[in-house]
Amino acid sequence: MGRKPLTDAQTQAVDDRISATMRQLARTNPEWQAKSRDDRVMAASQQAMADIQAEAARKVENTQRQILKPAATEARIAELTASREKLAAALQVLQDNPPPADDGTKKSKRAIKDWALDIASFEKLIAQIDATLPCPTDAAPDSAAGDAASWVQRGINIASIPKG
Repeated sequence: MGRKPLTDAQTQAVDDRISATMRQLARTNPEWQAKSRDDRVMAASQQAMADIQAEAARKVENTQRQILKPAATEARIAELTASREKLAAALQVLQDNPPPADDGTKKSKRAIKDWALDIASFEKLIAQIDATLPCPTDAAPDSAAGDAASWVQRGINIASIPKG
């Protein structure tokens, strides 16, 4: 009814699938040998159909994941870029303000040490983000607006992008 008949190759593929399923069921089902030939063929056909449906569902799920993963990656890149900008602004504030005056007390020495550690920490964080994210000059002008180029095409190592 509106469907084309199966080709010989398709018929053979169905037969092969049912035969393989029958062998698998014979290995795993202890009651298999007690069934009649017709019952075994019917059970194998039903199992093969269920397996094919499960495979189709997995393919759909995998395709959905492949579509969503780049979007999630782009979001993580945007978050890292925003974090980098905030860190750079905070670093600039620290660098624009001189360290506390050293009056010889432990408190002032600690404040100077903390100031220096803050600057070094911010510089390391920014360097790590810069190493992870693509260089803005490497990207095409329209890529900042979200072009079709994937993170792979822009050379981003996804494993190095921390999850939020």
